[in-house]
Amino acid sequence: MPWLIRDEIFRARDGKDFDLRTMTEADACFLRWLDARAAAGESYPALLPSVTGPGGYLLNNAERPDPRVRTRPVFRAAMDLLARVAERDGLKLPKAVVDGTRGGVHSVTDAARELGITRAAVVRAIQEGRLAAYRMG
Repeated sequence: MPWLIRDEIFRARDGKDFDLRTMTEADACFLRWLDARAAAGESYPALLPSVTGPGGYLLNNAERPDPRVRTRPVFRAAMDLLARVAERDGLKLPKAVVDGTRGGVHSVTDAARELGITRAAVVRAIQEGRLAAYRMG
């Protein structure tokens, strides 16, 4: 059962509709798959690498993203879906991640600067499960 996709339409939090019928079949399939995983209760850290991680579908299996990927409707819809999963899980995300202007991978320093708190506060929030994070490498 889909979580956020209704009648092949994904409605973002800002009210923008993404019609899966106008996407490539691969993009629509990816978004349906991501939505199904979210509906099954997978967590934000489990879903994030599929969208922004090295080798992920949206990066065309590259290590670094092509800057043009952020303009694709499937990327914007996927980032909106991830933000909703984080909210569902009770996690606070930096604004740049929520609005899709920056990928989901931040350093502790970047997160502290973005949130206007100390690095120690970021680490504590991660340890307490109040801030989404996963370790790379």
